[in-house]
Amino acid sequence: MWTRLACLMFCIFFLVIFAGCLAPVSPARVPPGQSWRLTSYNVGNKMIKPESNTTITLTFGPNGLMSGSTVCNEYHATYQFEGEIISLGNIGSTDTNCTTPIKMTEMEKVYFQLLNNTTRFSLDKNTLTLSYFDEKKLLVFERQPF
Repeated sequence: MWTRLACLMFCIFFLVIFAGCLAPVSPARVPPGQSWRLTSYNVGNKMIKPESNTTITLTFGPNGLMSGSTVCNEYHATYQFEGEIISLGNIGSTDTNCTTPIKMTEMEKVYFQLLNNTTRFSLDKNTLTLSYFDEKKLLVFERQPF
């Protein structure tokens, strides 16, 4: 009985000691040049889909520059990945006077606010999620074919 208990304690001890020696899992990388289409965004802590006739895109370039299109404007920003953290900077856009309904113009404003608040990303197969830390999912994109 004591031999089995001692053997079990010995095994647990070594499992705990060597568990820290495993290589960390590296986070998924967002492929440069890949285009993404917005499928949902956060409004009042609720994820909603964009209007059916609206396409918002996002592309991470290979040189730390990001670009995309919204309801009626083009935009750009700088980006940097560090693990699962994403830093976005210098977000700017064209200032086209659109004749789209006010609802779509408001959606564009919300999109830029959420983009400005983004601090983390996760990649799961064909889905890219941008979040505010681990607390709040902000923007969800679907991978577009090349």
